[in-house]
Parts: sequence; C-alpha cells; structure tokens
Amino acid sequence: MIKRMSRGSRHLPSLTSLRFFAAMLVVAYHAAHQSTPADGHAFASLRFGYLGVTFFFVLSGFVMVWSARDGSAAASYYRRRFARVWPVHALTLVAAATLVAAGVLESRTGLGTTTANALLLQAWTMELSVAYSYNSVAWSLSAEAFFYAVFPLLYLVFRRQAPTLAIAVGVGWLVLGGLLAEALATPTATYALTYTFSAYRVGEFLIGMGIALLVRTNDSSGIRPFLAVAFAAVSYAGLIVVDRLSAGTLGDHLWVVSLMFIPAVALMLVVFARRDLNGDEGWLSSPALVRLGRWSFALYMVHELVLRVARPFMLGRPWTAVIFVACAIALSGAVYRLVEQPIERRMRGSRKPAAQLDNIPA
Repeated sequence: MIKRMSRGSRHLPSLTSLRFFAAMLVVAYHAAHQSTPADGHAFASLRFGYLGVTFFFVLSGFVMVWSARDGSAAASYYRRRFARVWPVHALTLVAAATLVAAGVLESRTGLGTTTANALLLQAWTMELSVAYSYNSVAWSLSAEAFFYAVFPLLYLVFRRQAPTLAIAVGVGWLVLGGLLAEALATPTATYALTYTFSAYRVGEFLIGMGIALLVRTNDSSGIRPFLAVAFAAVSYAGLIVVDRLSAGTLGDHLWVVSLMFIPAVALMLVVFARRDLNGDEGWLSSPALVRLGRWSFALYMVHELVLRVARPFMLGRPWTAVIFVACAIALSGAVYRLVEQPIERRMRGSRKPAAQLDNIPA
C-alpha cells in the first residue's frame, strides 16, 4: 500500500515542460552522431547530451514519490506503470524489428535478445549489443521497469526519514558502484555497469525520491528560477571545458560526469516545483511547452529510429538533421495522440487522462 503525500495531487507544469528540453538534449546528441561519419567527430557541445537521461532518472524518483496514491494496491500500481510504458515500447519494438528484418537497420537479433526486449530486461547484461538491440534507447525503460519494481519498498523505507538520507544513500551508491567498477572491471564492462545496468542507475532514482521528500517538507527554495537554469547551463559548459582540458579523460568516465551534473538537476527540480506549488506562472507553464513535455516519452522512443533510417541522408550534411528532428517531433505527437494516450487510458481502466507530470525517461 502507498500513501499519497499531502501535496502529491498538485500539478507541476514546469517539470512537465522541462521533460521536453531534457528529451531534446538526448535527441540532439543522437542527431550529431547519426550525421557524423564513424571516423569523424560529433559536435563537442553535444558530447554530454546523454545527461538528458540522468535528468529523467532523477525526475523519475521525484515523480514516483510525488504521485504516490492513497491505498493503492500492488496490482493497481503495477498495472498503471505497465500501461504507462509498455504500449509505446511494444509499438517501437515491432517497428524496429520490421526495419531490421527489411535490412534497413542493423541490430543483434535472436530469440533471447527479442524476448529480453519484450520483457524490458535487455539492460541486465554486460553485452551492449543486447542492451542496445532493436530500438536502442529502450534500454532506459529496462532501468525504469526496475525502478517501478523496487519503488514501493524504497518508499516504505525512506518516506519517514530525513530527505537527505535518501539523497545521501543514492549518491553513495553511485560513487561506490562507480569506483568498484573502475577498479575491478574492464573498460567495456565498466561502461555497461555504470551506464546501462539498471541496478546501478537506481541511485539516481533514489536521489530524485529524496528531492521530492525535501520539497514536501520545505516551503521555499529561496532561489529564482533564472539562477537554477543558469547554474545548469554553467555546469554543462563546465563539463565540456574540463573534458577538453583533460584531453577527453573526463568524458571516458560517464558515471563521474553524471554525478557532477546531478546538483544542477536537483536544483532545477526543487526551484521549479516550488514555483508551481506557490502558484507562480512562467514561460515553462505555457500550454505549448506543457504539450511538448507530454510528447517527450513518445519523442524519446521514436527519434532514434527516425535518425538511424535517415543517417544515409544526413551524413556529410549535418544541417539536414534539423529536418529529421522536426519529423521525429511531429511523429511523437501522432504517437502520443493515437497510441500512447488512448491505450494507456484503456489499460488503466479510466476515462480520465493520465497524470500530466510523469517520470518516463525521454
């Protein structure tokens, strides 16, 4: 059973809008790589575009705490989570498998790989060819499925503790896991253990849970939204500078990069959640951005397939990536309206729309 927090029913439109910008960071990261020859170099400013996933894993923990429901039985809870994730995943998995069978895309195949994808277990392996098979970005849904599975237990343990405890345990888990992986594993295994492996990324989820508990108990952030955004921008730029000064050494340690960016993510979540709770409106509350935020899960799930198919057209012509990114955004709107939203409502057993704010990685 999960109890709702006193403010858990409050809608946070700014966080919904931020999902779109996090999604676009990932989209731009993949667009840069798909429009660059294998022996070339993608845009340096997008080297850390994968931090959009870090944002969503932290946001995931925040939203799961924020939207916890009174008296929600386990079966109902897991049905809602399944309805939120699996329909669009199934659609894109079938699309990817069709493109692979037609020879348009390359991917590892086989019964085991296909079954692991269907069951969202593909990230529980050290073999990156499995984790990134078919629709490669779906590995993060494998991590999300694990977060959903363990959330009731984590919430039971931490909901009555000081918020800083959940944050400290999450940070400690990431640091200890990263150091052990660096010390004991090969570079390839270290990458898998600290990036795609679901059990490691749960540390970011736990940090997000702690941030939500902190917002619940703290009435004011005391920081203006502009400063939170500026801090995130400076943090990202700082990572690029340090990476250049270290001749790429920093970028070789993805888990360190994520840890260094998490404070900026945490600050944005606290500041914008408090602003929404105080009833203050800003540009992130605009209907257009909130709508794009709702599309962000679909955008995340379709964009890599669009870009991989378009790669022959984009190579040597990176400016064309803008066209195909626009196509991916338009397609995500259609998938949201025609697949994600109606199927989720039917599977949830409700005519009401799903929560505006959600925790899907984009």
